[in-house]
Amino acid sequence: MEPVVLPGMPDRNTGGDLVRIAIVGGGLAGAMLAWRLTRPPNRIHTELFVGAGRDRVDATGASGGLVRGFEADPELSADAADSLAELVASPMLRSWARFREVGSVFAVRPGGDPGPSLAVVEATLPGSARLCGPLDLPSVHPLRRLADAVICVVEPRAGYLSPQALRNAALRQSVGDGAVIRPDTVRTVTAVPTVALGDGTTLHFDAVVLAAGPWTPAILVRSGLPAVELRTGQIQYVVRHVRLPGVGAFVEESSGLYGRSAEPAGFLLGLPCERADADPDTVCADAELTVRVLERATEILGPRPTGGPPDRVVTAVDCYTDPPGLRLRSVQPRSGLYTFSGGSGRSAKTVLAASRAAAALLAC
Repeated sequence: MEPVVLPGMPDRNTGGDLVRIAIVGGGLAGAMLAWRLTRPPNRIHTELFVGAGRDRVDATGASGGLVRGFEADPELSADAADSLAELVASPMLRSWARFREVGSVFAVRPGGDPGPSLAVVEATLPGSARLCGPLDLPSVHPLRRLADAVICVVEPRAGYLSPQALRNAALRQSVGDGAVIRPDTVRTVTAVPTVALGDGTTLHFDAVVLAAGPWTPAILVRSGLPAVELRTGQIQYVVRHVRLPGVGAFVEESSGLYGRSAEPAGFLLGLPCERADADPDTVCADAELTVRVLERATEILGPRPTGGPPDRVVTAVDCYTDPPGLRLRSVQPRSGLYTFSGGSGRSAKTVLAASRAAAALLAC
């Protein structure tokens, strides 16, 4: 299949050739990057390779979508707060993402220092976060069984969104702005940069960005290229059909337990999954993790939202880096091949800021 070249795209090269960027992957990161590249003032010709399996449940479709400004890591807080600021300021993005402002409580692990991250949030969203102890939490919040010494960060303007809805809206707008969505599966890439499709066709671009989430490391390995410290890991949570009126989102850092209300009538609960190097094409539920989630949730929340078996278990595989963070990373020095992955389960919180930064670098 020959690439589609749309008329009317601006000439951004001094040599008179159209700049063309390929994005491999149709998840939230790839979709938001395509939207940034194709909208004014960039207007870069972008081709998005979503692959034949784009309808399967990926990390974007499975994500719980928690968004807040505070993260224990100040660098991640900078992206999270910047993203939340753009989200709350944009009626369009809030509508695209089906954003629900339900508030958030982050219970910092004992001995942790929330000060540096809180300062980052305050600089971006003044007055949006405050510190308190467990006994001073809003009366409707369920975190009542924490140690008195624990410090909590309360963010009334935080909440959750639908990463899948945001992805779909960004893709629709990108197509309207001139992006080309291709169902082709990319087998390998080169630093030249090129992409090689499943039928053997090789296509040349000015830049190629691998934003294929947990499939990114496999593409690099097949291509004989370094995986730039990318690895895969499973994400998993349970949904209970129980209503907790007024309860928003929370994270208990010591155990990693997180939760939020889940429309139309339910509550989502999860713990970090230790199943590393997971295969995104053969993911299966970890029954032991489900038991641990409900046990820890019972300790923190009480039996009401956690008693009995889970009503639904959601699993997927995501891409991780150490240190974590959704960033545009060069695969090799002075090449036009990049990765845009590694959000480590935090992409919903940081993708707006990360995609804006990545597009700015690619548009230079």
